[in-house]
Amino acid sequence: MTETLANGRYEVLRRLAVGGMGEVLLAEFAGDDELSAGLLVVKRILSNAPGQAPAASQVQMLQEEGRLGLRLLHSNLVETFRFEPDDDAPILVMELLAGRSMAQVLGQAKKSRAPVPIDVALAILRGAACGLHFAHTLTAADGSPLGLVHRDVSPANIFVTFDGSVKVIDFGVAKSEDSEIKTATGILKGKLGYMSPEQSLGAAKLTPQADVWSLGVFFWEMLLAERLFSSPNPTATLLQITQKEIPKPSSLRADIPPAVDAICMGMLSRPMESRFQDCAELARAIDALPRGGGVSGVDLGGFLAERYPDEAAAGADEAARCARPRRRTPMPTGLTEGSARGAEAEDDDLATAVLPANIREELLRGVAAAAPAPVDPTYDDIDEDAATVRVTADVLAEVRAMGKASAPARPTPSQLVDDDEEDDIATRPVDADMLAK
Repeated sequence: MTETLANGRYEVLRRLAVGGMGEVLLAEFAGDDELSAGLLVVKRILSNAPGQAPAASQVQMLQEEGRLGLRLLHSNLVETFRFEPDDDAPILVMELLAGRSMAQVLGQAKKSRAPVPIDVALAILRGAACGLHFAHTLTAADGSPLGLVHRDVSPANIFVTFDGSVKVIDFGVAKSEDSEIKTATGILKGKLGYMSPEQSLGAAKLTPQADVWSLGVFFWEMLLAERLFSSPNPTATLLQITQKEIPKPSSLRADIPPAVDAICMGMLSRPMESRFQDCAELARAIDALPRGGGVSGVDLGGFLAERYPDEAAAGADEAARCARPRRRTPMPTGLTEGSARGAEAEDDDLATAVLPANIREELLRGVAAAAPAPVDPTYDDIDEDAATVRVTADVLAEVRAMGKASAPARPTPSQLVDDDEEDDIATRPVDADMLAK
């Protein structure tokens, strides 16, 4: 018997993914006044035991995700169509993305020894930055900023579709100023290998710069098809994030120009005053690159079809069958603020870009292309599930102390990184004994 949800309105076709607290389903929708008929995605909570209703905390988290998702209306963000508040099994209804997560793309890049081309990596980075900037600048009805930070930006949560779109997905652990959910002390939400130094040390309040850092880790890994921060020991990963020297991408791949190095390292600056202040500044820096003007013309759909030729036709067919909103107003695109002012025209005046001095200096040097160097294909496939790590206050204090004792006052990213290992492990406690290992 075919399973249906919400009083038969959604017919489940198959499971797409399952995680710690829920599952994502492909469903068929017959259509109504708000949505056309077609395929869409349904996210629902898994109860702790068969026959039991989901825990109240799980329902609250899904409701919070839906509350935020309905406000995140931008072409570079996955769209949430509706939240169905069923008493027994509430669901989120979202658009179907016919494509691949960048975790899948980077896993394949490792196996095929084919890192992401520089122009493709820049286009994906810019799309993600535009989507996140809209989210970061989202305001309430009274114009007050929501202070939204994604907190889980990683390859698994950046999607490229066969029709050439870049989408940031899964705001399930995002935090806003008006959030009804408070994170418990000692809980780090997100994937350890992509957390900013301030997030990894349990900062009480994060800014958009935390997501900028995570984008920087992602960009570094796109360029090199290697992991940057990775260890089987969670505490060791935290220490890598706060202390390990970071090599410039060009030191491992010779065709990367200095200006691209500068953008990558400007995202990965541990001192926050030297890091890009927000994603708008990052997007404008990409536009200011000598090659930046061509980023908007990069064929991302063609890139994906070339990497997955056996699935491109099916992906295009699935995209054509997606349910669509019967929208009366255009979808915001590009570098647009999520403010009450509505969709603003994209800012093409590069003279308004305010860049850190070290990045501006590199941009002015131009592009020095060189022959590509082979990359050692040791990239581990990235776990799609976000890790929630319980870290005691004592452990965090000890990690902070160790960082202060061994790191320079203003650490500057430079040279060498150890061989990468998978760090997106299942949830596990971290105790003081692990620091000695």
